[in-house]
Amino acid sequence: MAFVKLDTGILDSTLWIERDQREVFITALLMAEPREFQEPIEQIEIGQIKHTGYEAPPGWYGFVRAAGVGIINRAGVDRKKGMEALRKLGEPENESRSSEFDGRRMIRVNGGFVILNYMKYRDKDHTAAERQRRLRERRKNPNIVTRDVQSVTRDVALPSRNVTQADADADADTKQLASKPASDEQREIDIRFLQDMLAPVKGTRRDAKRWEAKAHAKLQGSPLDQEEVRWWTEHCIAEWRDPNQNVTKPIGYIIEKVTAELGDPDSAYRYELRRAEQLRKAEAQISTGQAEARAWESFVAVDPVLAKSKWQVIFGDLEKTVLNSSLETWFKPARPVDLRGTTLYMRVPSPEFQHLDVSEHIQAAVKRPNLDITDVKFIVRPDEIEEVR
Repeated sequence: MAFVKLDTGILDSTLWIERDQREVFITALLMAEPREFQEPIEQIEIGQIKHTGYEAPPGWYGFVRAAGVGIINRAGVDRKKGMEALRKLGEPENESRSSEFDGRRMIRVNGGFVILNYMKYRDKDHTAAERQRRLRERRKNPNIVTRDVQSVTRDVALPSRNVTQADADADADTKQLASKPASDEQREIDIRFLQDMLAPVKGTRRDAKRWEAKAHAKLQGSPLDQEEVRWWTEHCIAEWRDPNQNVTKPIGYIIEKVTAELGDPDSAYRYELRRAEQLRKAEAQISTGQAEARAWESFVAVDPVLAKSKWQVIFGDLEKTVLNSSLETWFKPARPVDLRGTTLYMRVPSPEFQHLDVSEHIQAAVKRPNLDITDVKFIVRPDEIEEVR
């Protein structure tokens, strides 16, 4: 599941002053997921199907797979004020604290909205200083517990460290692991593995046993995560090689460095795991999109020409009864693909279009005499079309 960090600096930004913009933007943050764009991203105007001329460079952003009204409805903001907020969020802002993207915060694109600074704040490490302090304390005395504890008396409340979700998860994991100490057999497996890790620097079994004891104390008896140890060891050895490929750090330094990082939920290793998972999900989304595109390429319509002509008649009636913003958001992106029996099928960009609250307008429009249409269905994939029996 996607998550988002909300930087407290937003309280001092120009965004916080504008309530509608603030609520729409925070709602969009909660709806966004990381996505990598391989090509420049063209911005689309709010309320119109045309490009503004601005392009965001390729890279990772937060992508909201929803139309503007979908974000506005979730934010609980008035429709007109919400559309104006979306427009302002996509415009340059001279007073913004950040010069990136000329102060733009989110832009409308094909298929939804892109939050421009999403990854910058999501990847920002707010706990580095605190973790470094705890690391220094552990190195001085590996047996101490470096957790601040909140103590409240009748007269005094001592300050406590703000415990993040990652810290809470780590505490829970530690308690669980402590209740399951590693067996002698498992510890022997760990020692042999660590000896293999030290082979490039000519480490002995004695070094491996010393390392296993330190790691055992750090992880409170749990077995080693061999992939984590391998990642850190290879990283350190590669970093500390001189031009002649000799490792410049002693074995003890490598042991201390790797052990200090084990089990840290905010370590670079854990970050790489999260990034790999994001890439996997992004690739899966791309694969799904490609599969849908191939399905449409092989799709054979029964009567696409008649479907297009009848939709033009229906759309002409809708223009007289539906607000322009709704037309732009929900109807113009739709494309007529087929007419089967008395059902008109419209292709739409995403499933959000399939639960429209506009059926009354459609039903009124299709009742035009001689149109011979009883239903209009919005579909994303061609296999959603029902065969006429």
